[in-house]
Amino acid sequence: METQQVTTWVSSTMADSGKVHHLPAKGAYTCNITGTKRMRYATGKLDFFAVYLVPIDLWYIIPFELAARKSSLSLTPYNGEKFGQYMDAWHLLPGR
Repeated sequence: METQQVTTWVSSTMADSGKVHHLPAKGAYTCNITGTKRMRYATGKLDFFAVYLVPIDLWYIIPFELAARKSSLSLTPYNGEKFGQYMDAWHLLPGR
């Protein structure tokens, strides 16, 4: 398993830089989406998670309500994953 840098924006005013774990055999990237002290973000605090996978130059714009109960996301951009519709989904952000 490789560990690489990823940037996750969790709102227009908060940003966090964290680690993404790459599992090459599965083509998967796992990204932590918790706040300080590994606490999940409270409902109403965020609208979206924006995750940038640096190694493959790919953004995900994932609505908060889809990931609110998770502490991490498993992203598999080459395997028809459940978050596929949120790849480069900038149109979901207000004003876009």
